[in-house]
Amino acid sequence: MNDGASNGDDIVAVKLPNVEEQLFDAEQLLDKYRYRQARRLLGQIADGLRRLEEEVHEIIHEVNELIGNEEQSRAEIEELRAAHREAKKALLAYRYTFGSAADLLDVRLTEAEKAVSAVCRIDGSRQLFGGARCGSDVEGRARPAHIHDGRNS
Repeated sequence: MNDGASNGDDIVAVKLPNVEEQLFDAEQLLDKYRYRQARRLLGQIADGLRRLEEEVHEIIHEVNELIGNEEQSRAEIEELRAAHREAKKALLAYRYTFGSAADLLDVRLTEAEKAVSAVCRIDGSRQLFGGARCGSDVEGRARPAHIHDGRNS
């Protein structure tokens, strides 16, 4: 993915002012009755504007992808929180059946809780890719440690 913010800045700060300058040049050519040169320049301007429009559409597409990634990350975080709550409940309810493993499971659940909190802090600061990466990491650690709650699954 291109860096949409820098492309957008480049369009606004460099490319559009260049187009404006070219339009001014075309106006000067018309004032001097140089119609062929003006027509050629206007064709170049139109081509340039089409390319700029394509760049803007690409930036919009990238922004929509980022929004989708953020929404997916938020949904995954909520799923992880729910799984964590269920695991905590099961550990508390059936602690005696886990024996010495209960302490290790408690440590793992605490680590997972801290990792989810870290993801929420990253997500809150709008570092979307970092949040998605951490979410996958947390999910990888939390999912295998499924706690059997004594019910038939």
